[in-house]
Amino acid sequence: MAAVHRLMIAAVASGAALLMASCAGGGADRADDCAGDTLTHHASLLTLVDCGDRVVAEIADPWHGGATLHRYVLVGRDVDVAADEAAGAEVVRVPLQRSVVYSAVHTAAITEIGAVNAIAGVADAMYFAAGDTVAALVKSGRIADIGSSMQPSVERVIDIDADAVLLSPYENTGHGVIASAGVPIIDMADYMENTPQGRAEWLLLLGELYGCREEAKTIYDKVVADYNALKAKAAAAGGRRPPVLMEMPQRGVWYAPAGDSFMSHMISDAGGVNPWAYTEGSGSVQLDVPAVIDRAEEADVWLVRTFGYDVTLPLLADASTLVTRIRAYKTGNVYGCNTATAAIFNDIAFHPERVLADFVAIFHPQVMPGYTLRYYRKAQ
Repeated sequence: MAAVHRLMIAAVASGAALLMASCAGGGADRADDCAGDTLTHHASLLTLVDCGDRVVAEIADPWHGGATLHRYVLVGRDVDVAADEAAGAEVVRVPLQRSVVYSAVHTAAITEIGAVNAIAGVADAMYFAAGDTVAALVKSGRIADIGSSMQPSVERVIDIDADAVLLSPYENTGHGVIASAGVPIIDMADYMENTPQGRAEWLLLLGELYGCREEAKTIYDKVVADYNALKAKAAAAGGRRPPVLMEMPQRGVWYAPAGDSFMSHMISDAGGVNPWAYTEGSGSVQLDVPAVIDRAEEADVWLVRTFGYDVTLPLLADASTLVTRIRAYKTGNVYGCNTATAAIFNDIAFHPERVLADFVAIFHPQVMPGYTLRYYRKAQ
């Protein structure tokens, strides 16, 4: 009965929170406008403004240009906030102390800035890598497993007294049953950024949420500096900018990076050419195998990510005999990344410079002498 009572109370609180959030996305007055310092400069979807005794975080709606997905007032636990000061926004008390985090991408970053002790629960624990710090803490019982991110246990979230839930929002899905927990939901829309520097800048939001501003800024500044240095090295490499083919067909469909996508920017920054750079959009282009071969037959490099198995040349030929026409296949310049053992998905969000280093070494090995690939291995 106690649990049911808590759920009823949480549902009421959630209704108020959802109403506030809907106002934020529907043209309400901007919350706590101030002439403070803007902390973000590369992200297109995240704006952080330091207003002195609080930080205003605004998340733009990735699917509806000009709209706001969510607005938060991040304020210390002992600071009073009047209702009119937070109009159209959700107040989040920081630093977070008992948060629930859905993604290993975000728990890895939270761990890096030194706030792993503020993670009280995670979703989809079965997908965390065995050597991951958070995975070990889940196994020991120090961090709770709230179940699937699609059907999390609301009661577990309430029982662990979570002070916020960090999740990745998706278009037209809402927050699902977790909204009934009555705790602030932080929309981590970093994955919708279309530039590596912009996505990595969401590390600054984590720094504000967990009271680790300087730690997050130090890491981010080095990420940008290292990324730009690698980009400059690739630009100075000279010679041919190799056309680069990504991934492999799945059930007859081949997903290629669109022209303004995150991966298209990374290919270009590494001194390569995306054969679909001319296309519009920041996601993927869906193609059939003949269309890919027709455009990318002269690709010098072919990069493939898999999960749980390594890429081999015979395996690619089994997917479609047409791929044997690709130049990279003929020359053996195919590289695979087994994401079950290589932490590329965890790293690419907040450490794109690490992935870029692999790309530069593969595209222009002459400028990376002695470099050992971190994620990719040449397919046999």
